[in-house]
Amino acid sequence: MTDKDALKALSQGQELDQPTVRRLMRVGLIEADDITTLDTPGGQRVYKPMAITMRGQKLFGEYGITVYVRCTSRKPMGDQQVD
Repeated sequence: MTDKDALKALSQGQELDQPTVRRLMRVGLIEADDITTLDTPGGQRVYKPMAITMRGQKLFGEYGITVYVRCTSRKPMGDQQVD
C-alpha cells in the first residue's frame, strides 16, 4: 500500500496495520498516540493514528484529491477541507 493509498484509507475511517502506521509516522504524514497496554506482547508498541499532518494533507493536493479530514488531535478543530 502506497502512502497516498494509506492516507486515503485512513481519512475514510479504515483501520491500518501497525507497520503502515509506523511508516506514516516516521515520514511525518500522520500523528499517532501510543496506546500500548500491559496486554501488548513484550517489546512491541501499538499506535493509533490521530491526525493527518499538513505534510500528509499536501500529499493529497499533489494528486488533485479533495478529502475531508476529521481532526482528532488534542485541540479539536472540526472538519477541514484539504485541497
